[in-house]
Amino acid sequence: MDADNLPIDIHCSKLLDWLINRRHCANDWQKKVLTIREKINHAIQDMPEHEKIVKLLQGAYINYFHCTQIVDILKETEKDSKNFLGYYSSQRMKDWQEVISLYQTDAVYLAEAAQTLQRLVQYEVPALRKQIVKCNQGVEDAARKEVEYEKQSKDARRNFEKECQKMGIRGENIRLELVQLAVDLPAFFDRVAADIAALQSPIDYYSNFRKYILKSSSADPSLLPALRLIATKGAKVTAFELKFGRAPTSVEAPSFGLGMETAQDDAINFGDDAPIDFGADDAIVDFGDDAIDIAVVGDDTNDGQLDDGVARGDDALSIFENPASQRALMNDLNELKAFLRWRVMDEKTEHTSDLLLTGADNRDSSLSISESQREEMLNRVQAVLTAVNDPQKRHLLKIRASP
Repeated sequence: MDADNLPIDIHCSKLLDWLINRRHCANDWQKKVLTIREKINHAIQDMPEHEKIVKLLQGAYINYFHCTQIVDILKETEKDSKNFLGYYSSQRMKDWQEVISLYQTDAVYLAEAAQTLQRLVQYEVPALRKQIVKCNQGVEDAARKEVEYEKQSKDARRNFEKECQKMGIRGENIRLELVQLAVDLPAFFDRVAADIAALQSPIDYYSNFRKYILKSSSADPSLLPALRLIATKGAKVTAFELKFGRAPTSVEAPSFGLGMETAQDDAINFGDDAPIDFGADDAIVDFGDDAIDIAVVGDDTNDGQLDDGVARGDDALSIFENPASQRALMNDLNELKAFLRWRVMDEKTEHTSDLLLTGADNRDSSLSISESQREEMLNRVQAVLTAVNDPQKRHLLKIRASP
């Protein structure tokens, strides 16, 4: 093998120093590069419209090898300016040939290429490798998230179907289906009112017990007002009557406008307000395990207007539909439930006799009921509470009150 063609291993970081030490390149090559850059900046001001040249000039830095390619292209575009001696009269060609000549003097192009190679190997390539690793990690993360999101999507679909089953709808046209359920609420009110009317015996038992404990000869008219009013007059009794203690002279019922004309929309705006508060968690009167909030029913004005005997606005709604009277009804039911539960627990104590009633000469016979009767009363009250507290009915009551 020819000794001149033997390969020489040179560390990349030492390449430029090796070229200068072996006198392949001058030590002041960087100053000459500055002059070449000025020539290049001047030459690119006047270039022919050529696709390849446009691509070459799009780079951030034009080096010696770009310049040689430009000269090759100019040999085609400027061939008409070539004279009989083989020289080009085109200024474009002359400018770029001068740039090539300056690059080749003292092998400036070798020094510049060595410096570029060092930068690529030491900085650009490692940076690209890191970018590749980062991109690959991003692809893996995206694939993993795709699987997770698909699972979440399926879980959301199953939860949606469960909620639709709870509401008793198919979920194909949510607004229309919910509105149709809300239209059926009056029949539900009638059924609950009938169940409340059947609670007359536990209501009387509670009233008689209070009369005995308070040693009163008459029943308390403020006891369970909403419950007794529905038991007496049915589901259509207005909130006005509960509020003012008398029947209205006339009723101006509001129009619900349940939106049947726009019921083809797939969503209902329920607003940001909280679910209906039935008052079961407030605590004022303690009967044992349950906490009851006794609703105050007074002679308030009707939405800031003078009471003229006409039920209008929310007061024209039934007790079931008016949010305030709903809470009063639930308070009454919970109060009655708490009393009955306390009486059942009291009878199950170690002393079988009623401690509060033992030895009472004027004991009312209506207070002497069996344990099974108390439990049966408690079960009936609980059944009414369960019916009104049904999640489906809660949503529908809200739709009915705020269509």
